[in-house]
Amino acid sequence: MDIHQLETFLAVVREGSFSGAAKGLGRTQPAVSQVIGRLEDELGQRLFERPGRHGGLTDAGKALVEYAERLPASFKVRYGQRKWLHRRVSEGFLPETILKRKKRGFAVNIVDEWFQNSLSNNMNDHLLDSTSLMFQFLNPETVRQLLEEHRSGKSDNHKMLFSLVVLEEWLRTNQSANSHGVV
Repeated sequence: MDIHQLETFLAVVREGSFSGAAKGLGRTQPAVSQVIGRLEDELGQRLFERPGRHGGLTDAGKALVEYAERLPASFKVRYGQRKWLHRRVSEGFLPETILKRKKRGFAVNIVDEWFQNSLSNNMNDHLLDSTSLMFQFLNPETVRQLLEEHRSGKSDNHKMLFSLVVLEEWLRTNQSANSHGVV
């Protein structure tokens, strides 16, 4: 499989049809069909259901989309544009204003507000309880200090504290699943 085949495959996914992909790529529909056919032969799997040339993805096709998402950055950057491959796949689904906007992180102020409100309720169970499972790996005094500094406004530790709460939840869920014989 080469990048040309992958680009053509992703164009068919994005456009929802072989003819739409051909138009978007500036190729003929038979040329796109040939590329997809060679790719399917090479992989030994059908990538698209074929009713009327507008079929959805097979399981192998879905796996190939997931594979494309995990490619190294050198395959996802083209002409200095980051996330090139991701943007190409998303073109048919997202407005141009979203595709071209600057990268933004998770809405930190919303998370911190939720986190502050939750701390007064049951988050203490996770962060201050001496029987918390995370303390098999972490120093309880360090966690307590992070929480105190955050509450007093001395430091903004909400990302770290949020990660610790998620870790504790994961450990509790995993322990519960293992104690019930779930793998």
